[in-house]
Amino acid sequence: MVLNVSASDADAGTNARITYGFGETPAKVLQKFVVDAESGTITLQAALDFEDTRVYTLLVEARDGGGLMAHCKVEVEVLDVNDNAPEVTLTSVSSPVPEDAPAGTVVALVKVRDRDSGENGQVSCELSGEAPLSIVASSGGSYKVVTASALDREQAAEHRVAVVARDRGSPALSSRAALVLEVSDVNDNAPVFEEAAYSAYVAENNAAGAPVLRVRARDADAGANGRVSYWLAGGSAGAAPYVSVEARSGAVYAQRSFDYEQCREFAVAVRAQDGGAPARSSTATVRVFVLDRNDNAPRVLWPAAGAGAGAGAGAAPAPAPAPAPFEVVPRSAEAGYLVAKVVAVDADAGRNAWLSYELVQAPEPALFRVGLHSGEVRTARAVSERDAAKQRLVAVVKDHGQPALSATATLHVVLAESLQEALPELSERAAGADSPAELQFYLVLALALLSALFLLSVALAVLARVRRAGPPAVLRCLGAQRFSVAGAAFPADFCEGTLPYSYNLCVAPGRAVAEGAWLPPPLPSLAAEELLGAEPCGKRSPTSSAGAGEPPADAEAPQQAQPNTDWRFSQTQRPGTSGSQNGEEGGAWPNNQFDTEMLQAMILASANEAADGNSTLGGGTGTMGLSARYGPQFTLQHVPDYRQNVYIPGSTATLTNAAGKRDAKSAGSSGGNKKKSGKKEKK
Repeated sequence: MVLNVSASDADAGTNARITYGFGETPAKVLQKFVVDAESGTITLQAALDFEDTRVYTLLVEARDGGGLMAHCKVEVEVLDVNDNAPEVTLTSVSSPVPEDAPAGTVVALVKVRDRDSGENGQVSCELSGEAPLSIVASSGGSYKVVTASALDREQAAEHRVAVVARDRGSPALSSRAALVLEVSDVNDNAPVFEEAAYSAYVAENNAAGAPVLRVRARDADAGANGRVSYWLAGGSAGAAPYVSVEARSGAVYAQRSFDYEQCREFAVAVRAQDGGAPARSSTATVRVFVLDRNDNAPRVLWPAAGAGAGAGAGAAPAPAPAPAPFEVVPRSAEAGYLVAKVVAVDADAGRNAWLSYELVQAPEPALFRVGLHSGEVRTARAVSERDAAKQRLVAVVKDHGQPALSATATLHVVLAESLQEALPELSERAAGADSPAELQFYLVLALALLSALFLLSVALAVLARVRRAGPPAVLRCLGAQRFSVAGAAFPADFCEGTLPYSYNLCVAPGRAVAEGAWLPPPLPSLAAEELLGAEPCGKRSPTSSAGAGEPPADAEAPQQAQPNTDWRFSQTQRPGTSGSQNGEEGGAWPNNQFDTEMLQAMILASANEAADGNSTLGGGTGTMGLSARYGPQFTLQHVPDYRQNVYIPGSTATLTNAAGKRDAKSAGSSGGNKKKSGKKEKK
């Protein structure tokens, strides 16, 4: 019931009977309201909707029985009721969102509307669900959904939230809208290995290309950012050529066969790198341990000459052992006497290097024994006289590998009380060991060494004698004219001596003398003092020429001083060796009158030439004017200095210094002696 209308009529009877109804009213209104004709009560026949029509206007008619009517207008105002929930609309959604998006990034826009009015139409929004998002009110009933913190795709690839809008009516009504936000990947994660360090154990002598182990790294990123490839990043020195890694799978393979004796362990670094930009990588260490195999036979260090390797699967045939050394054992040795010790080593490790010793061959098995682990060879009993003097022992050294490898050592033992007694045995074995070819080689080598030492000694002796045989400093070189005889020519530096006293003949290479030139005309006798006082090499006399040694044309012949008779020999004071007689062969000096005077004449002639202006004493070269008989062989290398007292061997004469007498004489007094000097020179 909405309203009750009533009308009154002053008439009576049927004229006063009133009926009610709607006048000209829209059909929409007639659908909502109805009026009772008798009572005039207006009631609803359909639900009203405030959001549809807020005010209704009704025209009500009252008609009496006589046909008269009256009208009234009824306005029905509809009151709002909170019967409408808010409407939520997602107008814009940004999906996916990069995971590195900063906080406050707008990911969605929300539009909210409520058809109610008043408080029923006032709406508030919120987000329902766990997500790093928040909603912010905007103008015109709009809202923004923004990121509240950094996103992480590896933790949540997408976020599902609900936008809830609620009005303030009573009771309040609400509505919601679902929001799905996807997070796109960014290469912010490096590959991570399952283990920080890997360990692998590989037996030595493996085949090249054998798998060692497999490394694995995972990347939390997606797509190319999570695609991992593997590389060798380095490792210990020399380890790179040993292994390789497959780029896609991370499998590590051996590049070569490992040898435990050369390399027992090595480490390599494997790098895992993703395909992002920029790429990210991480590194893991792979340590490979090489396991030992029994691939090395024991090596005998002592006795080294008798060691040989062999026996065992895979062992190479050993070379023929060389003769082993001898050990001397006295015949008085008691049981337990230490004969020798077999020393052996094995390059393997562990049980493969455990060595045991065994005596496998001996002429007297009960005489010797070897320590199982020590390798010491000792006498098992006392040595007796019946035991052979020579004993050959063969010991075997075995390891404990699978299969076992072994080596042999040969030891020769001589039973003797002393080393002298054992020498025959040693020499016999040495003679049998050396072949004739080896002995011949050693003999030739020794002969060559001795010959070389002899030649070296002779050369050193000759060199030492030559150095000691140098002439005195004053008479090392006398200037003289070059001497030549027809049919005989001598080199410019020819020097030779055959007499007991050696002399040097200095020949000037720059001067030429016609062949067949003989001694110059005899000059007057020259005093011994002037002869002995001749200037040495390097000094020129005032009368000598400054040119080629020839005197000037206008120069007069030099005046010779009177010879001094103090140095002449008497018949009893002839020079010669002690005990030599006239006419004897082999004397160093002639003892007959003719030869003595001839020698004196030659000495005077040589002195005359030395004092003559034709000599080149200043230059140090020239001929001596000697005859062909005493020419190049009679040199003045070791002529004594006659200025001092000189003893003539084989005579009792002593030459005294006559320099004072020579100085007392005048140069012009020598004219009377020219004839005598010329006579002696003819002789």
